[in-house]
Amino acid sequence: MEVGNKISANNANWSFGGETAKNFDNHVEKSVPYYNDGHNLICKVSDFFVKNDSFVYEIGTSTGEFIFKLSEHNKNKPKVKY
Repeated sequence: MEVGNKISANNANWSFGGETAKNFDNHVEKSVPYYNDGHNLICKVSDFFVKNDSFVYEIGTSTGEFIFKLSEHNKNKPKVKY
């Protein structure tokens, strides 16, 4: 079944194999309401919670796009581990 953006999935058979990862971020941006707004909001909130010696984890990271945005947003805190 074609789910958009050159991503296919059969019922109960999702995989990041093949070309899926390459097209996934574009697909999610179109499929999940406020996807980028959510990322931007959490980056702003992180100003209060991410300290210079923090360890930051993203669970269920998919392609790592959000943790990359978060690390860029907090790049003035060089000792943070992601």
